[in-house]
Amino acid sequence: MVETSILQAKADELAGILNVDLRNEHIRARTNHWTGMTLMILAILASAFAGLGGLSAKLGAQTVGAIALIPGAFALLSTTIKFDGRAMWHYRKKRELDALWRRLKFEMPVPPTADQIALISAERSALDKKLDTEWEKEFALGWGWFHAKGKK
Repeated sequence: MVETSILQAKADELAGILNVDLRNEHIRARTNHWTGMTLMILAILASAFAGLGGLSAKLGAQTVGAIALIPGAFALLSTTIKFDGRAMWHYRKKRELDALWRRLKFEMPVPPTADQIALISAERSALDKKLDTEWEKEFALGWGWFHAKGKK
């Protein structure tokens, strides 16, 4: 009976950890998505404002020029940081963590065995390792392109 309650406590603790991870990934995904969308909307508005200001001659050339720089800066920021790709990565991680959570909560016997809990935990560790490697390859801001240019 004591072993059963210990196993259930471990399963509940792992489910809690997965639940926190799910919430965090959802927040990160939404933040990246809306940051990218906001930058795009601001770039379009700045471009329209600069164009209308230049056509109407109500704004000075320096003001129109300054406003016209905004879309390019936002485009550079957006392509460098890759907000959409990051959002999709976080949503994918959330889906995979959710699958582990559902398996632990609904597809395992109550209480799960120690081996079953260990398997879910090991799969979470493997998922973290796989996705961390992918993150570094896709989204890490490195200077590799700069070093490659210098070697030519």
